[in-house]
Amino acid sequence: MKRKERLVDELNLVQIQIQRTANNSFIIKGWYITFVTTFLAYIITQNKEALIGWGIIPILFSALYDTYFLYLEKL
Repeated sequence: MKRKERLVDELNLVQIQIQRTANNSFIIKGWYITFVTTFLAYIITQNKEALIGWGIIPILFSALYDTYFLYLEKL
């Protein structure tokens, strides 16, 4: 019986880690959406289309960060 209890405890620890990782990913995506929306609003209001290239950097960063969290979740 103790073996089953230990297995359940280990599975609970894994589940908690997955939930924490998913929460971190969700928070990063929220900050990303806020940043991109603010940046696009600034570009539109200031009429500075040359800055659009700088908008690609946070998009790439967010994609890499999300890929990292998905990689950790698979482990």
